[in-house]
Amino acid sequence: MPDRIKTKVSLLLLLSCSALLAALSTTDALAENSKGEENDNGAILGGTTVAAYTGAWGKEVMQSQKLGGEGHEAEALQHGFSALSIAEKLGKDHPLYSISLRNLSDIYFLYMRLDQSKLYANKEIEALRPLGPEYQDLVPILLRLTDIAIIQGNVKEAERFAKQAKAIRSGSAFNPLLKAEIDCRLGILALQAGKEEECRSLRLTAEQEWLDSVKAERAADDMGHYGRELCREIGLASSKTKSAMLQSAEYWCMRALELSRQTCGPDSGSYASALEKAAFMYQTAGNLEAAASYQIQALNLILRVYNWKVSTKVNFILNGTTRLINLGKSDQALPFIKAAVPLARELEDDELYVKALSDLSQVARRQGNLADAKEAKEELLQLCTRKKQWREVAILKSEIESLSKGMK
Repeated sequence: MPDRIKTKVSLLLLLSCSALLAALSTTDALAENSKGEENDNGAILGGTTVAAYTGAWGKEVMQSQKLGGEGHEAEALQHGFSALSIAEKLGKDHPLYSISLRNLSDIYFLYMRLDQSKLYANKEIEALRPLGPEYQDLVPILLRLTDIAIIQGNVKEAERFAKQAKAIRSGSAFNPLLKAEIDCRLGILALQAGKEEECRSLRLTAEQEWLDSVKAERAADDMGHYGRELCREIGLASSKTKSAMLQSAEYWCMRALELSRQTCGPDSGSYASALEKAAFMYQTAGNLEAAASYQIQALNLILRVYNWKVSTKVNFILNGTTRLINLGKSDQALPFIKAAVPLARELEDDELYVKALSDLSQVARRQGNLADAKEAKEELLQLCTRKKQWREVAILKSEIESLSKGMK
């Protein structure tokens, strides 16, 4: 993976945790219930207790989610299918079976493998069919199918899934956050159909549902996250829906920026995150100057934020400087990379430290600043010598010698 740090952060932000949360609660409950069964009936299912199955299943699904979030698609799927295999032993009417299917759909969607994600979402719907058409756990699956249909330009299918989800949401105990997510999708479909007033009304309703459900800071983050998620999906979007998706991404990213500034203040980490999402959105839209402007604002701000973990701050800086480099702004990226190095030096995570030094050397050399490039290589040499990575040591010595000759 060419930029593992960037991918790791973005995937962790974008990975659906619905399967994991459900998994944890269900596993605990079933394990507790099974204790009584073991006392009365002893071992079941060929000598293995329900508690043993659910415990093994929980480990597999959690590992699947973790690896998916770190960018390891194949390994995540391997553990996901292992979890499904365990759940099948408990029966297709068991809750863990449908959760396993959703986990696989989540992972496939994370990597934009839409047909496979749709396949497992439909399998989960079939598994839950005996519970009736208004079972509330159907809503996240219907939203997944709505998203896939929107990306693929299947507007009528998307409307059908979204309206089915909206019909279920009428229950008084229904999660208001999911209400907001439904209205966001319906807003895209209204905009695609040219119904601007309806779109505006749905957006306002969704925003109020968010604000009614969580604190304003969290609502702003959720709005920005949804806008960023749309940007991620636009790369595969049909020409039929791409414009509506992009306009919606801009609306939610900018609304998140405004709300974050109002509620958290212009010097907060939350506002820096909102600025970064705006940069990503404008990069997706092709407005490169706006993207660079928002990214530079975010980086300047994050250096002044003191309540973030150092590793989070370094990740944020390196992801942001990578964006600036991709936008052709290497000269503006260089000071921020230099600021990241002493922070990364404090960490136990050598991967971030190496990333910061490598980026500094590469960008400094590109800018003709051979002294900074050489200094970064020398620090890398010390690290690799300490870790006895002799192949890397030999390569670095050669590169340092080349830089020294260039400085003469």
